[in-house]
Amino acid sequence: MPREISSLVWPGVVTLVLTLALTPVFRSLFHKWGLLDLPDEARRIHSTPTPRVGGMAIASSLLIAFLLLCFMSPFPFHYKQLEMVGKMAPSAIVILGTGILDDVIGLRAWQKLVGQIVAAGMACYSGIVLMGGWWAAPLSILWLMACTNGFNLIDGMDGLAGGAGLIAALTIAFGTILQGDIPLAVVVLALAGALIGFLRYNLYPATVFLGDSGSLFLGFVLGSAGIMWARAISNQAGLLAPALVLSVPLLDTGLAILRRAVARRPIFSADLGHVHHRLLNRKMSPSRAAITLYGMSALMSLFGVVESTTGEATTRAFILFLYCAMVAVGAGYLGYFRFPRRQEGQAGFISAENILD
Repeated sequence: MPREISSLVWPGVVTLVLTLALTPVFRSLFHKWGLLDLPDEARRIHSTPTPRVGGMAIASSLLIAFLLLCFMSPFPFHYKQLEMVGKMAPSAIVILGTGILDDVIGLRAWQKLVGQIVAAGMACYSGIVLMGGWWAAPLSILWLMACTNGFNLIDGMDGLAGGAGLIAALTIAFGTILQGDIPLAVVVLALAGALIGFLRYNLYPATVFLGDSGSLFLGFVLGSAGIMWARAISNQAGLLAPALVLSVPLLDTGLAILRRAVARRPIFSADLGHVHHRLLNRKMSPSRAAITLYGMSALMSLFGVVESTTGEATTRAFILFLYCAMVAVGAGYLGYFRFPRRQEGQAGFISAENILD
């Protein structure tokens, strides 16, 4: 048993050490090249120019770790683990490349969307697809794009996306171990190790950011792992379990789309209405806001694990009801249900831009 546990956590230990070592290297290079995220008075709440190197540091650590594990690991690296890496790597490289291009030269929203569709299509072709009929591939692509953009949108505060991703990765790893999918657990634990190392530099006050390369890569890999976990779940929960685990970024994305649609603004436009912005507006410090959202992610992850393991339909229904009730309370607390007031002497409501603003 100790040897089995060691073989599970060893990849995470390797990626943790590598990310701790590589992140400062990429940070120095980006400073030297002037590739920095500059503060402004609109959306960016950081005060100093900061390099966006997370994607390259995390992906490089994963690549080097798996190469080392193939040739130098003290524990056997099973061919099924290599097969899992092979399934996820090509599409993950495409999404990483899309993010790097956006970080370095800037891409239009439609260009990033094309990169995401291509990557999601490649993932489905390689076997990362939900089980079912004709709808399985379209639903899988939609899911992957939702997860990818979800982490991209919540990456607006130091340590938030990385911390939420770490909680999700550990939860998915635990869930897949319970379902007996050890190869997937090894891959996800390797990602968790890389995130722990990266958070050393990304927690408030951050000296590096994930950037689009990091947030898109993180969301895509976790979305892919969620599909594979859903395929392994033995009860009827299916995609519901990973959806609960990843619900913080997914809910923020859904609310952003609704908010902008109601206000008749482009869906891909930026605003200050995300969950972390609303917590900061309630006079929370960045650290406290991040911890609050970590707590929400952890609780939702617990719900996801219960959904994936219980065989009782009544229990699953109760968990889902409790989840919906908590989301409704949280949304009300953050002002998402605040509608515009009727003005005296006017027949209608005030501007739609105030709805869900």
